[in-house]
Amino acid sequence: MRCWPEDQVPGRITFISDLHLFSARTTAAKHEAEMIELAKQSDMIVFGGDLFDFRWSRIGNALHTANSAISWLQHFMARCGRQEPQARQFVFLFGNHDGDRELRCALDEFACSESGFSIAGDLLRVGDVAFLHGDAIEGDGSLAGFEDYRARWADKRQANRAQSTAYDAAVALRVHRVAAAMAHRRNRTFQRLLNYLNEHHCGPREGVKRVVFGHTHRFLPGRPFGGVLFYNPGATVRGVPFHPIVLEKQSN
Repeated sequence: MRCWPEDQVPGRITFISDLHLFSARTTAAKHEAEMIELAKQSDMIVFGGDLFDFRWSRIGNALHTANSAISWLQHFMARCGRQEPQARQFVFLFGNHDGDRELRCALDEFACSESGFSIAGDLLRVGDVAFLHGDAIEGDGSLAGFEDYRARWADKRQANRAQSTAYDAAVALRVHRVAAAMAHRRNRTFQRLLNYLNEHHCGPREGVKRVVFGHTHRFLPGRPFGGVLFYNPGATVRGVPFHPIVLEKQSN
């Protein structure tokens, strides 16, 4: 877990996740102008996982996809411009679709060369907000279950042509929306996220009042549960709503 310094908590944060870039199902290009504009108005942009989709990439092998991911980040950050007197911060969280080893190596090199970009791993706390991708729910909210889930994803190979064709057909029929609604019921999702955050001592007892996550592809503008508000931007996937989450710093 990475904790942002209390004396450097930004005034406005934009959270973007689940773009699934490089896959056939992404609709990210339709939302790019909105994302850029919101980023320009923010002090920090949190990339919340699954920005890139290595499992279903249509542009080449893992190394080529990793290089393309860095190029996309460079282009996005350049279009946002710089913020004075302090540089705008871009913080990257890993998801299950973009935790590929090739990408992690490329991101490490990029973070060393770009002062405004950093990697938070799987969990970021900024003030009263906890940011995470959200796939911790696949391990029932336990740390051990989450680590097992991520390890299984890390060993998955890029989908072959037959698998990609079948998956694209399911997306076209909106099967993915039904599956997400059944697998990620809201209250169960919220409870599992709280379980995970509590294991990291990053829950309501430690002052967290807002939780922002992705993964489920179900837009949430701020749903209360367990003493906190839960937010989710949805996803840039065909047939799924997407709205970047923008949060303001709360006064004490």
